[in-house]
Amino acid sequence: MGCLQQIVDSEEIDSVRVLKELESLIATLKHSRKGSYVAIRQAWFFLVEWTKNTGWEAFGEIPLLGAAVRGLKQTMDKTNTAMIRMHDDITTQTIASFKTGLPRLTYEPPCLPQPEIPIDEEARGGGVVVRGAP
Repeated sequence: MGCLQQIVDSEEIDSVRVLKELESLIATLKHSRKGSYVAIRQAWFFLVEWTKNTGWEAFGEIPLLGAAVRGLKQTMDKTNTAMIRMHDDITTQTIASFKTGLPRLTYEPPCLPQPEIPIDEEARGGGVVVRGAP
């Protein structure tokens, strides 16, 4: 959330729509962070989808946001790993508690969008170029 707030606070985004979406996204993440597994998972998927559909495109137009976008990408990578680990832990605990597997309890991590920051542009504070997810 810190990277998202940093982007909002930078005053580099002049789109009212994007700012409102970011503020709504931050509020959703804050509200869900101490919630149930389902609340956390849904907030995470919402962040990933918003970033794919709007975020990288909006951030890519603003050259001074390179560091914040790199920080957001690193945070999303770490969060994705944590979500996988949390799901695995829940599955392990559930199986141990009930002595049976739950075939419907699966977690497929989302395909994270990948921003690409050209090396020559990065040194000059250039913008972010978005590359499609693998």
